[in-house]
Amino acid sequence: MALQWKGDAMDRRQAVLAVLLGALGMLLVGRAPLAGHARLSPAGTVKHSSAPIAITPDGATLLVVNPDSNTLSRVSLGTLTAVTELSVGVDPRSVAVSPDGHRAYVANQGSNTLAVVDLDAGRVITQVAVGDRPVGVVVSPDGRFVVVAELGDDTVRFLDAGDLSTLLTWAVADRPYGLAFTPDGRRLLVTHLLSGDVTILSVRPFTLYLPLILIAQPAARPTYHALRITQRATRIPTWPHVAPAPAVVVNAAGTRAYLPQTMANGLGLNTRFDTTVFPKVSVLNLESETHQPSEQVSLPETDRPVGLPWDVALAKNDTELWVVNAASNDISVVEIGDPTHPRRTAHIPVGDNPRGIVFSPDGHTAYVNNTLAGTVSVLDADTYTVTATITVTTIPLPPVLLHGKRLFFSSARPDLAQARWISCSTCHIEGEHDGRTWLLQYTGEVPPGATPVITRNTTSLLGMVETYPLRWSAEWDESADSEFSVRFEQFGTGLIHDG
Repeated sequence: MALQWKGDAMDRRQAVLAVLLGALGMLLVGRAPLAGHARLSPAGTVKHSSAPIAITPDGATLLVVNPDSNTLSRVSLGTLTAVTELSVGVDPRSVAVSPDGHRAYVANQGSNTLAVVDLDAGRVITQVAVGDRPVGVVVSPDGRFVVVAELGDDTVRFLDAGDLSTLLTWAVADRPYGLAFTPDGRRLLVTHLLSGDVTILSVRPFTLYLPLILIAQPAARPTYHALRITQRATRIPTWPHVAPAPAVVVNAAGTRAYLPQTMANGLGLNTRFDTTVFPKVSVLNLESETHQPSEQVSLPETDRPVGLPWDVALAKNDTELWVVNAASNDISVVEIGDPTHPRRTAHIPVGDNPRGIVFSPDGHTAYVNNTLAGTVSVLDADTYTVTATITVTTIPLPPVLLHGKRLFFSSARPDLAQARWISCSTCHIEGEHDGRTWLLQYTGEVPPGATPVITRNTTSLLGMVETYPLRWSAEWDESADSEFSVRFEQFGTGLIHDG
């Protein structure tokens, strides 16, 4: 358990008295909201999960991060046009909006900062230094705290939304990524990119008003804010290997959490495209804090073959699950009114590398950001159709590099993958690795005396062009050898053609 105090300076005697009176103060004032902070908005108006796309509570403005452009786009939903594009930092990954709709917070993975945007003025008002590789950001439902997942430090940082000072930095398991508050704001769920673990932090914020007799200058009447957190970890006992697990969303009742995941069959022999990885949505019972295997959604069976589920959202009074599939460039809509018998409702193609989804406050429109297209798809949630595509940025990459990124992150073409199932990024998550050990056959020339089937750790590809060979087994000595993976592991028809 950790307790963090924040406020004006107190001498030792005042601090002791404050602690002794803490319980009394909580009884007197409970969980009163901070002055100037919004109370919990109506259900559905603010998404309390980290995502690369967000909507203001009034439904008037859409906010989208553009990682390759290092910008945040503000989209008018009245005209369906991008009105401004703000430079926010290097490699922005997620954006969150305060419950009152006046501020946005952007986690910049590449510059290790949290950009704070004044939405009324339309400008960045400050950059806050945070930990290594911040990827997720979320605002507590009552607007008191901004929380950042720091992938590189394995920490979760709580900041005061008022003055942006750090209240607490909490060490968690490896690679924290997705964040979601329960509707009452008392629990924070944290996913871990390369495992099926979910860390649950119990959050008990309160405001303590000290009696005037303790204060040297009674007119000042300072306020002290406290944050109490208890860490608990829940293991999702599905497959022995889970990666990635990038997001989590909680239903309105606070009883279920939904996690898009890809399960891996790393030690299977003679695997095919449909026995290597398994795109699913896992479900947690938040009342018992247990995994619910009977409610798990197997996307290829419920919908059709898809690749790399990355984000989820709930619709129609939490009876529909909308799953964003980043590799196959589509949306799976699943009816979960009967949680043990999910049924396909719709399948909607969108743009290149979709990463996030958010609904309008009335629930009739969904918005999906297509990261490698620089667009947002506008979806009618009643007819399950794309009604518009909004350009939000021009991706400033050389055409050949942008084309290569689209190939790397895609399973949507038959030359890249069979049945839209596996992309390069399925195992090389964000160009790195999946933390897995695979039992694979040689795809290139087998060295004399070598065993045809060997165990291999997935390698990170960052900087790999300078350090050939491309695999630990050394049979790939040039970039073109990745064609073997496309043909024999992703089971695509191949990018290289004879003649």
